[in-house]
Amino acid sequence: MDNIKLTVIIPVYNQEELISRALYSVPNREDIEVIVVNDGSVDKTEEKVKEWLVDENIKNQKVFINRKENKGVSATVNEGLEKVKGEYTVLLGSDDYLTEDFNKVIEQAAGEDLVYFDLEINCGDVWRVTPASKGNLCGSVKLMRTKFIEGLRNDEGMKYGEDFYFYQKLLSRNPVEKFTAIVGKHYNFPREGSLSWQQRNHLD
Repeated sequence: MDNIKLTVIIPVYNQEELISRALYSVPNREDIEVIVVNDGSVDKTEEKVKEWLVDENIKNQKVFINRKENKGVSATVNEGLEKVKGEYTVLLGSDDYLTEDFNKVIEQAAGEDLVYFDLEINCGDVWRVTPASKGNLCGSVKLMRTKFIEGLRNDEGMKYGEDFYFYQKLLSRNPVEKFTAIVGKHYNFPREGSLSWQQRNHLD
């Protein structure tokens, strides 16, 4: 896959204040591809992404899909999945960011289908992803071997919970799993107005 170790897919909608932090948290390596899919943002998100695109200090391979119509996160992730070239794929929320230890997570990926990492949340607590807790933390807490997820896509009719159903599809394929116990991502939670906050508060 063009010697790309990892593809990072970042779906984004109206995240002008936080998208740059997410983009610049990705390890600055030539063997990492970053796919940004803009889901019809109407703020300055597009401008922020374009500033990153022209930054010559960034070694990552860059792909920008700039859609004018808002279709929701499921369709946005699916569009990114169509472009993946990396041996592994990971999703990164545009309001989250990867930690300095994320390189260690990448080093752990050695042919396993799913390679899990832990999350730090806003209060400083760490959510550990283990065989017992993985079902509760089924979102973007893992590297996925790209060939293993071939043909799998989100249900674009779902507004919330698409990551849970996608994960169930993954598990149905009997993956070889590795749990790294490395804090690989800062999960911006709780954050008022985020999709996870809306889901927990039953907002439309």
